[in-house]
Amino acid sequence: MTATAYLIVLPAQADNDDPSDRVKLNGASIEGFCWLSQQMVIVVTDLSRSKLYHAVKRQLGDDRPLLVAPLSQAPKFKGLASGSTKWVRQHM
Repeated sequence: MTATAYLIVLPAQADNDDPSDRVKLNGASIEGFCWLSQQMVIVVTDLSRSKLYHAVKRQLGDDRPLLVAPLSQAPKFKGLASGSTKWVRQHM
């Protein structure tokens, strides 16, 4: 299966929270990920959208807002985490 990039949007948290503590994305099926902000991360994986969604949902809990969307191209953005534009250009 070919790896796909997904944008994941998570519920808001306190500004001082480390986003990587909220959802653990390290794993055999994750080829790479880049936190764009406290609430947004791009994940490159061979998991289907459904499998990725349910894996993150299990970590967050059923009652938390969550969006998982495939990306066919690198998105346009500015003002997000330092180095994220470079990471997206290199991995997508």
